[in-house]
Amino acid sequence: MGAAVELHLTNSDGVGHDFTLPRGTVEKFQLFLNPGLSVHSGFEPRNVGSFEFYCSQPGHKAAGMKGILEVEP
Repeated sequence: MGAAVELHLTNSDGVGHDFTLPRGTVEKFQLFLNPGLSVHSGFEPRNVGSFEFYCSQPGHKAAGMKGILEVEP
């Protein structure tokens, strides 16, 4: 906590995706990735813990497009 997280994401797929962190880590953080493009952004976590991130496009989270962000003190 207290250190910025920098994200460098590339969407090499032919459809749009996003990277969503729900409330708890930050005040809801979401990046949209158009097909074939990259995005660079960052945030500073507000809480320590394990937080799920996922793609919120219909069916994507259920297809396994998710993970866990670990924030340590």
